[in-house]
Amino acid sequence: MNDISTNIALNPETGELYIAGQIETSPGSYSNVFTKWKQATVYLPVPEDSFNHGGGYVTNKGQLRDENGDSETRVYFYSESFDPSTYVDDTKISYVWSTHNESSNDTVHRIDMRFLNGNGSNKVYPLQPKSWYANYYLAHMAQPSERTPIYDMLVKKDVYTNTDIIFTQNRSGYRTWIVARFGAPTGSFEMEYDGQNGLSINGSGQLVIDTEFGDHILDKAKAYTLNHTTGELTLLGWQPSYVLSSDEVSFSSFGSWSGTLVLEITQEETVAGMTPESNETLDWSTYIGGNGFDLNRDVVANQNENCWYVGMTESLNFMVDPGVETNFPKSLGDAFIMRFDQNCIAKYVTYYGGSAIDQGWSIDVGSHGIVHIVGYTESSDLGSFSPTGLNDATLNGSNDGFYIRLSDLGYLEVDTYIGGDGEDNAVGVAVQSNNVYIVGNSDDTTNFPVISYTNGYN
Repeated sequence: MNDISTNIALNPETGELYIAGQIETSPGSYSNVFTKWKQATVYLPVPEDSFNHGGGYVTNKGQLRDENGDSETRVYFYSESFDPSTYVDDTKISYVWSTHNESSNDTVHRIDMRFLNGNGSNKVYPLQPKSWYANYYLAHMAQPSERTPIYDMLVKKDVYTNTDIIFTQNRSGYRTWIVARFGAPTGSFEMEYDGQNGLSINGSGQLVIDTEFGDHILDKAKAYTLNHTTGELTLLGWQPSYVLSSDEVSFSSFGSWSGTLVLEITQEETVAGMTPESNETLDWSTYIGGNGFDLNRDVVANQNENCWYVGMTESLNFMVDPGVETNFPKSLGDAFIMRFDQNCIAKYVTYYGGSAIDQGWSIDVGSHGIVHIVGYTESSDLGSFSPTGLNDATLNGSNDGFYIRLSDLGYLEVDTYIGGDGEDNAVGVAVQSNNVYIVGNSDDTTNFPVISYTNGYN
């Protein structure tokens, strides 16, 4: 899409910047758009435990679905890299716990949290984009979303006087910072929870949230002072306590401080992972997947030690969600393609699929990082996401194979069904020069597309 800026103006008294232009809403169709920008100062803590590399908040560009299976736009940012998943709009942050397995329906529990006594409905903004991104080619989307950004942090400015709220994550899950500058009304800080079975404070001063999946525990809040230049946090000698009144949580036992106060609220820390046996040849290893059924089908690497994985996911919390909000219906599975560099740093993840089962089976990489993928689909609504459109746009029979080609950035360039009127599957692909070779299986003896060379075998 093409966006055009036609005029710009600056208010020197307020620092507000006004931009007028046009945005391409569909190919060849434009709408006028007016934007106001204002520079704001945000003090950002730098945590000792760093940010979670695999986590982050994804921009919602229509990949989330509502209860009707249509694009959901009320949520601006979300993260499904942990349990609970988190969904953020201008009024609240929602926490969603979920289970998923092959033999039963999805089960979820959602709790909303709002800040009271202030401007809790102030707009939420993203901060610190990650180097990797996601591409979504999903049938319910009017337009695909390429290079969807993922951020380390979100901020709500001036929720209270001189007070910003920052949402981020550590290795255990979500983390909330209340950043209070001089003159902040700490006695007014209050959070309201809705949807839980109950709230309590245990003997360790932790906040206990009773859910259908058991107790969810928030560690006792920590109080720091913030170095504005470096972002360094220094733990104070006094620490606040939670105060509970029905469904509302506030703080007490405030001591004195100078500069900027930071209150930190985090999930109870859990350490999970594997301890590989000593192996001098192991450079790195990583999990790919979530809490449902995930399957890596194939992997390929190039001479620069970049590697690409292809497979399918039914997880409700895959590393970056395959386009479906966990408390709403989702497809039975989507194909994913994920790229890592030689240092196990993710570069992108691309999702492709319709409303039924879609699986990536095989992958190969040609020159300039062009990626070729084949797989299996039962979806009749893959749509036409690539610029050239589907070569074969119709699902024939109960299932077909599919072929897609991605650019070096993970963008979709070509997609097509492969099959006749029976059951067809594409299970292998290989690339040499400009030739693409695909192998699979079919039980269609009359209508599978067959072209033979003269004197060739068929």
